[in-house]
Amino acid sequence: MELRDKLNSLEGYQEIINLNTQFIKERFEKIEKLKKAEYEGKQLFNESNSEVLKLTESTIVNYYIDLIKAEYSIGLRKQEVSDLYQDYLNFFILTGEAKSAKDFLYGENPTPYYSTDQYDILLFTFSLAILLNINDEDFKKLVTVRDIVHEPDKLLDFMINYKLGGRTTSVEMKENEYKSYSSIIDIAITNKEKGIQALKQYLSKQWFKDYKKMGWSESHKSKHNIHSGYWSFESGALVKILGLDDTPLKDQPYYPYDMAHWKE
Repeated sequence: MELRDKLNSLEGYQEIINLNTQFIKERFEKIEKLKKAEYEGKQLFNESNSEVLKLTESTIVNYYIDLIKAEYSIGLRKQEVSDLYQDYLNFFILTGEAKSAKDFLYGENPTPYYSTDQYDILLFTFSLAILLNINDEDFKKLVTVRDIVHEPDKLLDFMINYKLGGRTTSVEMKENEYKSYSSIIDIAITNKEKGIQALKQYLSKQWFKDYKKMGWSESHKSKHNIHSGYWSFESGALVKILGLDDTPLKDQPYYPYDMAHWKE
């Protein structure tokens, strides 16, 4: 088994995999206790059972994402990563469908839109849905979660349009850490060779700087074993959608070349 991200060790990734698997199991047990307490009219914490339940569900999502990244980084094959992603997706859809637009309120004088963390999670989920080619039924359910917020988004809607069609993808993206992809998409649609070069330039010069703004970076420098891998899965999804020759990205840091070439 060859490491795909060498900023951690085999032992380090395995520890992350073991711990996150354990944490997910424990949080599911906590959810069952919360539901039982709510049914019996008992309050387990200072905050309401429903608020603690919502926080616990969010924690599980983050543990799953770390686990998936670690499994890919350590060098696991498609079936193992796909099986874990399907478990994650089932949970993400189940909890996501229960949300309302109010759960996405963000900023001063807020309107329903995704916070940076929420957007990053949703983009991660859609990107792997494209790369792992999930079935249309699950993809439609994922779109239902995205559509809780009706605000157009070029990157998300470009991915949805690829699978299902019917999406306007010409709107400019909101000012966020992924805005650079808007111009890369436009370039690639016109000229595929220039598109892959623009993507390579972005991954080489800018992606990690944008990634740092989201608070997920520098994990490989931590004194704690928390580095699960740096991966631009959205880049792989765009390469697949646009039909680009990603040979120039084969050894490009952050680009999930192996996943982009897994057979259907």
